[in-house]
Amino acid sequence: MNSQIQQALAKLITNPKYCENYFNFRNEIIASLNLSADVADMLDSFYNENKQKFQASARILKKNRWDDIKASLPITADYIHGDVLEKLWENYLNALNLDSNVPKNPLSESIHFLNYVEDNNSLSLLDKQIIKYEKTRNEVTYQHHNDFNSYPQTIRHDEAINCLENFNVYIHNCFRIEQFSYNIPVILKMSSKEISAPDNTLILFFKNLKKEGVGTIKISYDVKNILLQSVESPNLSEAYKYFKNKLTVDEFKELFQKLEQIGVLIIQYIEN
Repeated sequence: MNSQIQQALAKLITNPKYCENYFNFRNEIIASLNLSADVADMLDSFYNENKQKFQASARILKKNRWDDIKASLPITADYIHGDVLEKLWENYLNALNLDSNVPKNPLSESIHFLNYVEDNNSLSLLDKQIIKYEKTRNEVTYQHHNDFNSYPQTIRHDEAINCLENFNVYIHNCFRIEQFSYNIPVILKMSSKEISAPDNTLILFFKNLKKEGVGTIKISYDVKNILLQSVESPNLSEAYKYFKNKLTVDEFKELFQKLEQIGVLIIQYIEN
């Protein structure tokens, strides 16, 4: 089979609106894929001869693709009504063009899809905040998967951090800190989907260094500033200089030890 035909069919089978309505979009398909008249005629012939089988294959692929996307969106799929979410999926597919750069990986496409959903005017602010929460989780997960490295193991052996200048911190660079208009982790734990009062919340998304997966915790603005400064500083002593008027040395140490316990970071001994 002509390679141009194969490429055209690959585009059609992954774009349902073009596959289901080939002749309505024929001119756009030919122009978008830059097909010659001969190749366009060959594509017409193939479609006429194999329409039913080709469309059936495309529908199966579409269903499997949607199942994979939902599996990548457990929070959104549980919170947003199924019919509403599926309608948004159909709208998303219809908004795609043949030259749209659609990710092949379900996790990556779930982010692409949620970007589309976030802009939908029919959803409430709370719905959009929950979508933003899961999108951020998936972005952090995707970045971690694509930037995998073996993170350092602590060599402190749990001895006390006596001298701050002898230690620094490691946190995987996929971490994100995002602000939300609601306390999303609390809302997701509620048994009923009742209306919640706005509550400006900072959430830290991080690669959990204690176990598999991405973790999330609510943090204060002070903790955000301390964490960001510690990552930039050569050692904890340099980081502490910025916060010595807010925290005692013991409180500063205790904060990092708590963050280490839950897998946010690793406190490393600096070898001379």
